[in-house]
Parts: sequence; structure tokens; C-alpha cells
Amino acid sequence: MLTFAQRRELDLYLRAIERRAGANFKVYFPDCLPGCKADSLTIADHVVRPGFKRPNCRVLYPKSMIFFTGGRLANERLFLAANRTSKTVSAAFETTAHLTGDYPTWWPGKRFEGPVEWWAAGDTLETTRNVIQFELLGPRDAVRQKQYAGMIPAHRIADRTMKSGSVADCVDTLWIRQDERHHGAPCTSTLEFKAYAQGRLSFQGTAKHGIWLDEEPPDAGNEAGGGGEPSGNGDIYTECLMRTATTDGIVLATFTPLRGLTPFVNDYLMTGLMADESGTLVKGMTAMFGDKAA
Repeated sequence: MLTFAQRRELDLYLRAIERRAGANFKVYFPDCLPGCKADSLTIADHVVRPGFKRPNCRVLYPKSMIFFTGGRLANERLFLAANRTSKTVSAAFETTAHLTGDYPTWWPGKRFEGPVEWWAAGDTLETTRNVIQFELLGPRDAVRQKQYAGMIPAHRIADRTMKSGSVADCVDTLWIRQDERHHGAPCTSTLEFKAYAQGRLSFQGTAKHGIWLDEEPPDAGNEAGGGGEPSGNGDIYTECLMRTATTDGIVLATFTPLRGLTPFVNDYLMTGLMADESGTLVKGMTAMFGDKAA
């Protein structure tokens, strides 16, 4: 049984959700509620909020917190995990924080001062629309009517353009308002949706503060269906690094390693750091395979 104060806290939280319809950013990774055991990682020790099927207190997502914190340490980050383990939600949350400039008080990661230029990309325009666009903006039929219900708060979206072509309901460019003014001018961040299938050349161009890749980038020597013939699309990740080189920008990659130990995954494991079970940063191979791989 909850106390009167706890019930009131839950009621206020429910009303806040109703006021923020379409603003998932405000309800993800929250503080613990009264009645939670704030130092426990056990789900049963936390209160279920209205509208959720299970507790979603921030302390229950230690890997997401490690991923966020890594932004202070590295310009390249990979959230490598199984399906349904919060990797896409985590990247959408971080992307939204940078686009809006609305960093939570608890935010442990990288911060940008002022508006940002951002890309988000998947395998194809369809997967970009169905995964990344859905997470950030909501269902495609609602997006078509400019009724946004995704991670980005609807009132922050100033405008958007749609891609032309055979793939319907794909957003091309999105403009997001920030609350603060930058050098006397209104702050407006820009987000462009892309796909690896568009080819390496489409990833050339201007500098970016951040890029979110929500599927593994293609390898240079064996793209899907290529039979080992390089198309050049394997240079997409290199192009992304080039776009962020002059902005002290970041590249986020989130995917499940369905293709196994590819050159991309192997490079991260051989050269990168990963948090082990205790949260200590160690070599990627050591975290994955133990001391024998050290």
C-alpha cells in the first residue's frame, strides 16, 4: 500500500505525462519515486509509474548510464547489445538532449553549447523511417499530419521537410527549437535523416556535431548483396568521422551484431574500452571474453 504522499506523487506524475503528450523525453530515465529502494537494481524494489508496465527508474538502466557518461571520454561510442535492451531508446534520448539543449540535471555525458547539426541514419530509408524516425517523432501517419508523439517534444519541432520518391512518409530534415538564444539569435538545431543505401557520396558535405547510426555500417569489401565487390559504401563510417572532426563532435552507433564478428565490430573490440560487469572500463575483448582475451 502506498502512503497518501506517495499516491499524490504518482497523481502529479500522471498529470505531468498528460501535459507532455508526445514528449517521451520527459518521462524516460526518471528519478526514483517515494517507495523505491534507490540503491537497488532489483525491479521488484521499484514503483511502477502510471502508463508503464514495469518500473523505469534510471538506476535500473546502468548500461544506458555508462553509454551516456562515455560521451565525456570519447567521440566514438558503440552500444552493442541484444534486441529490446534500450540501445535505440538511449541513443534517441541522447540525440534529443543535444538537439533541444534540454539536458537533465542528472546528465553525465557530453554537452554542446548552442544549436547543433545532426544526422541519423539506418540501412535503408524504410528502416530509418520505421526505427529512428518512429523513435524520435512517433507513428508515420501522425508525422504526416505534423502530430508528433516521439522522443522529441512536439512543441520544440519548428518545421520539417519530407523526402520525395517511392518510400512514403520519410522525413528529410527537421528543425528543432532550443529555449536559449545563441549570440542574440534564436537557437534552432537541424536533424537530417539518411540511409546507407544512399551511398557514401550522400554522407559527404558539411561539418556535423553528431551522427547517430542505428545499424551496423557496411564493410568496404562486402556490402549486402555485393558478393565481395566493394561499392565504396564501407567508407560511410569514415565519412561520418570526417564530418565531426572539426566540431569536437560525436558518432553514436547502436545495433545488434547479427553479422557476427565483422571488421567493424572487431575494430571496436580490439581498440575500444567497454564496461565490465562491475562497471569498470577495460579493453573491449577483455570485457567480452574475459582475461584470456587481454
